[in-house]
Amino acid sequence: MNEVRGHVRTATGDVAASTLGRTLIHEHLVSSLVPYWVPETAPAAASLKVSLATLTQVRRHAFAVRDNLVLDDLDGAVREMGEFTAAGGSTIVEVTSLGIGRDVGAIEQIARRSGVNVVVGCGYYIHATHPRSLEERTEASLAAEMVEEIVDGIAGTGIRAGVLGELGVGTYPMHIAERKVLRAAARAQVRTGAGMVVHPAPGTDSAFEIVRVLERAGARMDKVVVSHLDERLRDDVRAFRRLGASGCRFGFDTFGREIFYDGRRRQHPSDQERIRTVTLLLDAGLGDRITLAQDICLRHELSAFGGQGYDHVLVNIVPRLLESGVPAAVVDRMLIETPARVLALEP
Repeated sequence: MNEVRGHVRTATGDVAASTLGRTLIHEHLVSSLVPYWVPETAPAAASLKVSLATLTQVRRHAFAVRDNLVLDDLDGAVREMGEFTAAGGSTIVEVTSLGIGRDVGAIEQIARRSGVNVVVGCGYYIHATHPRSLEERTEASLAAEMVEEIVDGIAGTGIRAGVLGELGVGTYPMHIAERKVLRAAARAQVRTGAGMVVHPAPGTDSAFEIVRVLERAGARMDKVVVSHLDERLRDDVRAFRRLGASGCRFGFDTFGREIFYDGRRRQHPSDQERIRTVTLLLDAGLGDRITLAQDICLRHELSAFGGQGYDHVLVNIVPRLLESGVPAAVVDRMLIETPARVLALEP
């Protein structure tokens, strides 16, 4: 593997990019997806508490159960990080942005107690979670805020962000405020060299719209990860080729999530389908674009409740990739080299 230069900013300080080790590019340790709560899809389940006893109902109606949408157990997160490190993991990119419960103090505590490198995100999620004041703000002021969080620290905590994101787009076409946030993030990226993680709306069109906005705003596309493409583009290699022409990276970041979305009436792909698409993209010469993760953001996905946990990619998916004929060096590129190149600060 080629050595990656530069440093990566984590919740507990800067580390050399070459020392990141196995990195999950898109995870949540402390977050709230309550804006996605849809109790009307299963009213009888809406007030359930997530437990092993209720797990079947929770999995069946994941977004109808309010308790399932909140991650707030610091002790539990530390235990789950222990499983991640025991599996050979080193770094988590914690992309909880403003609007979905970012708590940098809690993230820093988890990082210190677990010994995991945790990269903190900054910026804003989808329009439905924006503060009212955001629509009145200028692109320049939003960019300055992101730069300050990366360079100086977040709200007087001394904890500095290390990545732009998760920057959210909730609809296609995107809301004008979401476009403003993306353009501001591109400005901030130019000034800081930070990587960027973006969340496209459901469907195939949003990812292309995001890339067009960022390209026109001057973003460095090889440091942009477009998330959830394992679900958004599925196995459409032609679409991946079109998107990849921009130079962006592909987030295969929902491994382990095989639930049916009541609100969208849509089934997530299986892990086997994800693995097959990864091999198709490798055959197409797009292996340097792929990053891996699980996007843990639902309580039932924690290993404590029988979910896949933060070690799922390392314990279950890596062996299956190897069995599928993917060379170990290519797996390392997806889990080590490509994330390090995205995250290394290069103004």
